[in-house]
Amino acid sequence: SVIVFFGNCTFRAMSNIPNDVFFIRPSQIQETIQTIFEQNALTEYKNKRAVYQLLKNAVQNGENEFIRNKHIDNVNKLSN
Repeated sequence: SVIVFFGNCTFRAMSNIPNDVFFIRPSQIQETIQTIFEQNALTEYKNKRAVYQLLKNAVQNGENEFIRNKHIDNVNKLSN
């Protein structure tokens, strides 16, 4: 998972974060993707439309206020 924080978000001390979860700023996206490629075997995506739809849904989730608030609650629980 890659979680990108925008704007004036502040990282808090968090524990119990799995090794395959990245909390980053936008400027770290390319470096993080490169790290993911280096640490994982390549996968051949046979259905690129399904991958596109998955990413499109992720964008829509990011625009959903309820989902964003739930995410904030979940991150707060991790940091406490």
